[in-house]
Amino acid sequence: MIGILKAHLEEGQRRIMEKRLLCLARALLGKAGVLLVEEAHPDSESECLLQQLVRTHLPECTVLWLTCMYLTVSCDHRVLVLDAGHPVEFDSPSVLLQQGKLFRQLLRESQRGFLHNTDGG
Repeated sequence: MIGILKAHLEEGQRRIMEKRLLCLARALLGKAGVLLVEEAHPDSESECLLQQLVRTHLPECTVLWLTCMYLTVSCDHRVLVLDAGHPVEFDSPSVLLQQGKLFRQLLRESQRGFLHNTDGG
């Protein structure tokens, strides 16, 4: 599993990813019931791979993703949107896209930033 993650990382970023992988391995071996994952991604490719590993190998685990990358929540069952530390929206991503004002706004901004970063801008 660790050999799959091939990314050019700075020393500090490598340590963060190594810690995340060790925590994930511990959760896998211990059959964790709840897993809390704080966003500390060195790059979006590694973040996506980490999410795929969690969703594939810990399907029965309750996973709490603390993230500001709104592109990463599309597969989640429920999303809690915080504003200044206070909950303002809570539902499935599909419902929040239709009815949630802040979630929809944040997702659009995140997509614009992602597209800007991938087109060399």
